[in-house]
Amino acid sequence: MIKHFIPAIFLLFPLALMSQEVRTVTYHDNLQMDIYLPDGRADGIVLFVHGGGFSGGKREDGDKFCRNILEMNKNSDVKYAAITMSYRLLQKDKGFGCDVSSAQKKKVFLESGRDIAYAADWILKNGAEYGLPSDRIILAGSSAGAEAVLHAAYWEETRKTDAGERILPAGFHYSAVISMAGALFDLSLITRENMLPTLLLHGTCDNLVPYASAPHHYCGESESGYLMLHGSGSIADRLSSLNANYMLVSECGGGHEWAGKPQDEEFSKVRLFLSGMLAHARSFSYEEVIPGEANCNYPDLGICSANE
Repeated sequence: MIKHFIPAIFLLFPLALMSQEVRTVTYHDNLQMDIYLPDGRADGIVLFVHGGGFSGGKREDGDKFCRNILEMNKNSDVKYAAITMSYRLLQKDKGFGCDVSSAQKKKVFLESGRDIAYAADWILKNGAEYGLPSDRIILAGSSAGAEAVLHAAYWEETRKTDAGERILPAGFHYSAVISMAGALFDLSLITRENMLPTLLLHGTCDNLVPYASAPHHYCGESESGYLMLHGSGSIADRLSSLNANYMLVSECGGGHEWAGKPQDEEFSKVRLFLSGMLAHARSFSYEEVIPGEANCNYPDLGICSANE
């Protein structure tokens, strides 16, 4: 097992202008995906889900991340296609704060996970036309998108309709998941049977999505939107207890900007996971702590105090 607690900084390769054609397809109802194809074969697919509090954002927000994936391919023996997708913004003009009930928040997690399942189903049925390998779909998401991909990866209910009809074939599983400042509402959703290689990136002072376990948006118990969420630190603990493959990057004092950093300036962390750990390590448990001032009172599982 690889086990590290280091403040290492991996250099980000320069991003060149890409001439790659982007294909836009409709995958379910009027929802669309932009497909970024590599030169030559694709060994895997990174399916990106944008953030925006389930009330805003657009699939084009993933353009920089997808182009970084294609640029990464130039220096890797494993090549990835990248896709950024639209999904239903169920909280548009409503927000996703403490005045939104906990039941509605769970419904949004469920329905966004189902949209991801519909996107994956389209890839299974139509991906060969674009040279996409249907057996290696890696989910990636930012903020609300990270919450969506985590629930899509680990909550079985996202793979079927309310009527019990399957959206994805029985036995289907995603290959890995990348969460940029995301969380789950229930850690027990992760089991030995469904655990996946997981990359978790988070700031310990995130005041929207907790790094450890705390209420979403730090809502009070008397507020309708009070819902305990379990962020990257707690998810990593759960994965570690199951001997799963995972990589955790924590910034002491970092905030919700870690929903965006891994898409560009800290993309090297994603590169290490995709082209290093996931491609070549049989078993890995990698934790990197980026030093900083732990200037908040949010629970961080002792990560920062242990590195002061």
